Amino acid sequence: MKKIKFKNTVNLAEPKFGSKVIYKTDQFFGAANRILNSQKPIFKEGIFDNHGKWMDGWETRRKRKNGHDFLIIKLGRPGKINNVDID
Repeated sequence: MKKIKFKNTVNLAEPKFGSKVIYKTDQFFGAANRILNSQKPIFKEGIFDNHGKWMDGWETRRKRKNGHDFLIIKLGRPGKINNVDID
């Protein structure tokens, strides 16, 4: 898989701009707002929170029926995509 390099871009989903999760189908193991964290992922051995073992990202429970889990993020700032080629 070819890695796409982004130059001169801004992550409009960062919480510092006011971005937030406004809907999620599930957050059984990891809180959905953690998906907006811009810091590098970390592993915390033996740490638990209200969702069970601490996870640094959004994690849902195993699905036992058809469908997919998803969330909706409200971006804190407007943005525009220019000249993007995706193979």
